[in-house]
Amino acid sequence: MKKITLILSALLLGVLSFGQNAEKCATIQLLQQRIQTNPVYQKAYTDFRKENQAQSDIYLQNISSGVQQKTTQTNYVIPVVFHVVLTQPKLNQLGGTSGVRDRMLSQLDAINKDYNAKNIDSTSIPSPFKPLFGNAGILFAPAHRKPDNTSTEGFDIVLTTISSFSINNHYGSDPKFSGYGGVDAWDPTKYLNIWVVDITENTLLGYTIPPSFINYGFQETEFGVVIDYGNFGKRASMSQYFNPSTNDLGRTLTHEVGHFFELEHTFGQDSTCSGTGDDGIADTPPQSDATYNTTTACPNFPKFDICTPTGNGIMWMNFMDYVDDKCMYLFTKQQVNRMRSQFVPSGIPLSLTQSLEVLNWPNGIATTPTKSQVELFPNPTKGKFDINLMNIEGLEQITIINTLGQMVYHYSNCSEKHYEIDFTAQPKGIYLIQYQYKAGNKTQKIVLE
Repeated sequence: MKKITLILSALLLGVLSFGQNAEKCATIQLLQQRIQTNPVYQKAYTDFRKENQAQSDIYLQNISSGVQQKTTQTNYVIPVVFHVVLTQPKLNQLGGTSGVRDRMLSQLDAINKDYNAKNIDSTSIPSPFKPLFGNAGILFAPAHRKPDNTSTEGFDIVLTTISSFSINNHYGSDPKFSGYGGVDAWDPTKYLNIWVVDITENTLLGYTIPPSFINYGFQETEFGVVIDYGNFGKRASMSQYFNPSTNDLGRTLTHEVGHFFELEHTFGQDSTCSGTGDDGIADTPPQSDATYNTTTACPNFPKFDICTPTGNGIMWMNFMDYVDDKCMYLFTKQQVNRMRSQFVPSGIPLSLTQSLEVLNWPNGIATTPTKSQVELFPNPTKGKFDINLMNIEGLEQITIINTLGQMVYHYSNCSEKHYEIDFTAQPKGIYLIQYQYKAGNKTQKIVLE
């Protein structure tokens, strides 16, 4: 619940030294920059914190009284688009288009597990904190329709001549405007926009403009997340590029999306133990500073500081702290209440769930060679089905994903014309089979009954 004091003069000069204990997230830094330009924003922020707490309290009361159904099942689905804005050499570091596709799927899989309490490393939560483990019940799926109703896989790649984007230019919004070398946001009431770029300040992993920042001079078209391309996706092999290598499990986005749903850092904004030194969440212990890994190992439990000097210590393993990806395990139940309380009428989070048509492929999406005919049989299927390829010339990979963007099957060495697929262990529903050719791509649906 509190944070290292922000040295705004250094920020405004663009001086962020590379070091272990430098800021990793610039969300609050950008807010503080805005406040410094206009004192009115300070009152707006103070008022918002009170209103946000009251909104969370009402949400909790409604659950307790039965006005709002308490549920652990996923009932919010958010369409996502990744805008990858890089120079050609940096795009090559990600593996080109196919590498971006793989990273997107692994990234969505990572945050879906984190936001639905399905991350395997939750078993590492210290026993005193396990009763606090929360399930946000929010799923993120790739958009398949662009604003002009043409198709997309959930990402767009724009080659830029801008080598990197600084948070000190237009409050970090250059990636979000084509006039500054970036990509204009897709309708922020229908898509969660995520920009993947090279961030100039080399210790920063990402930053977020949440809906509340409209109170401080930001616009709707700036809503969303920016993450550094070196922290995009979850590592699948040691040869993949990640920088730093300790942030390779996709949790930069887990952290930043937490800000989008109005969570603050567990360590607050300063080194006091209350007020702005606290995150306003009852079940995250007060914390004076951000937690960093001092070695390759995770911090010891319990870990104490001046705000929580006894008991179970601070919750350094929370997604809203600064430890390495492998040491982050949980959101708490009260953090979940705060996030879910944002889904209110006229709010941006709820509006995102009302445009699920953008998750569906439009008609006529195939842009493939004429010889790339594929047969699926049977379709629908009870579990087993065959893929028969008439021609495999130029075929690079076959990927099967569910409608939430999670990869469930993948072939990268496609030298055969016939594949027998067994989905008897998969949940019933619609799956998308993506065939990536050198000359284009083709997508088919398979229905599992």
